[in-house]
Amino acid sequence: WLKSTRGFSDVRDNLTVFSPIFLPFPYSRLALFINRFLLSRSIEKWVKIERFQSTIVISFLPTPLAQSLIQDIDPLLVIYYCADDISGRARETRVRVFEDKFLSDADSVFCTSHALLKRAETFNEKTYFFPAGVDYPKFEAARNARHIPEDLAALPKPIVGYVGAISAAFDQALLLHAAQTLPDVCFVLVGPVIIDVSLLKTCANIKLLGMRQHDDIPKYIKGFDVALIPSINTAFTDAVYSCKLNEYMAMGVQVVATDMRELHYYIERHGNVLEIARTPKEFVEK
Repeated sequence: WLKSTRGFSDVRDNLTVFSPIFLPFPYSRLALFINRFLLSRSIEKWVKIERFQSTIVISFLPTPLAQSLIQDIDPLLVIYYCADDISGRARETRVRVFEDKFLSDADSVFCTSHALLKRAETFNEKTYFFPAGVDYPKFEAARNARHIPEDLAALPKPIVGYVGAISAAFDQALLLHAAQTLPDVCFVLVGPVIIDVSLLKTCANIKLLGMRQHDDIPKYIKGFDVALIPSINTAFTDAVYSCKLNEYMAMGVQVVATDMRELHYYIERHGNVLEIARTPKEFVEK
């Protein structure tokens, strides 16, 4: 916000990012009133300055503030890009009633997984399956390159790797079991750590490299012998289409994943191109 003009920054031609300051209490009526007043005024002024017409809104969020701002903007078209089972998260159950309304009100809904699609279709007939993609040329260039990052090259082979956040959905117990069962394999995790990982740090053949720039991710995947999607199986992860699957596939690396519904749909569409493990023993074997 400090680097912008009252929150607005021109990133490149025809692309402006608005990074507002607002109260972080999404279900407080007072916070909603204040946030809506401040943000709507800023957006309305910017729209007038830019002389926008026939505005289209694409929203990832069904929150009360997002819906209120959309009402104030009064766009020609509203699209809900449903990329996550937000209401399925333990701390976000209150958003379900607002998401139900947004699903009904939106002109169109794009869903990244079949589980999300099935739920959305009960509210809106203009609902479409729209899975995540991948910047293929970027990954192809890394696949054809000779070198991998130095910190990865310094580790012993074989390398079983993971890219993505180490979050509550990441099955630490499963990875620890695999690492202890396969002591000669180096397990490498590339991504931000947002939960306690002290358990993983006790294992010598688990290496946490931390977050890297997205442009560097293909270079790390190139150094993997096997790539992992080790998610805990829940209703939330069942509704997730893992973007990292596309990235692994673009690099031509074999994938081993835990048992998630969307991955079975992927195999139905594309054939037996990845391994799904239903138990810790099977995970280690694969």
